[in-house]
Amino acid sequence: MSESALKYTPFYDFHVQRGGRMVDFQGWSMPLLYKDGGIIAEHQHTRTAASIFDVSHMGRLRIEGKDATTFLQKILTRNVASAESGQSMYSLVCNDQGMTVDDVT
Repeated sequence: MSESALKYTPFYDFHVQRGGRMVDFQGWSMPLLYKDGGIIAEHQHTRTAASIFDVSHMGRLRIEGKDATTFLQKILTRNVASAESGQSMYSLVCNDQGMTVDDVT
């Protein structure tokens, strides 16, 4: 995809100003790493201080209806039927062969 066709998150300028090496990530301009030390320095910073992850390129789905729980129980690796209203759960989405397609919260 050409640079001009990429989409930009609201944090694009934030990433660039802090030396983010921007790459095409599924049509979005996203930071691969930052110039100030690379992956090891980023890991150490996250473990000793704090880090953010720009999720504004990610989609949201709303699964509704009488069979929503049955559907989710089939494609996710978590027991979503045990979740309480307003509770967040991390899970994997699987295809018909049981292979991981993506992760979701």
